[in-house]
Amino acid sequence: MKKNILILGGAGFIGSYVVRELLKDPEVQITIIDNFSKYGIIHHDFFDDERVDLKVRDVRVMYPSEYKGYDIVICLAALIGGIQYFHKIPYQISRDNNEVLAHAIDCTLSSCPDATFVYFSSSMVYERNQEPVTEKDAYNQLIPFTNYGMQKLYGEYMVRGANLEYGLKYLIIRPFNAVGSGE
Repeated sequence: MKKNILILGGAGFIGSYVVRELLKDPEVQITIIDNFSKYGIIHHDFFDDERVDLKVRDVRVMYPSEYKGYDIVICLAALIGGIQYFHKIPYQISRDNNEVLAHAIDCTLSSCPDATFVYFSSSMVYERNQEPVTEKDAYNQLIPFTNYGMQKLYGEYMVRGANLEYGLKYLIIRPFNAVGSGE
């Protein structure tokens, strides 16, 4: 069964890996939205795949109608750039990333309400924890130090809130850096 997937921020570092993984399924059709604000225009090999449609756009100015027909909306779009970046533009990170996320949720709800919304959070939500965390820690944790960590945590709450209030189907993914193995 064919799956139409919209990937917001799909040309970025994590997005490029997600796209390559999704393209292993011959039944996917992917639309990538990216404004290339971090590195400028980058050409990925998958841009040439006939199942991929790239649109250079800012998520915040997309029309709700541009979300029509998608089964999955993956939200990777965000200002990101490492620890120094977090401290250089903390307000911009909070403002812009929340604006991107809110707009993406609203457009999904209005134009493809049956789609699953996938939000990529960050292990930065646990930046103050001194011990390994578990899923039960998701609701009982220290507030992150950085605006980026706090924005990602708040993003998780926004997604869950959209589910409670409007029935948004969602999946929250919190990537992390694994160090070593626990053998």
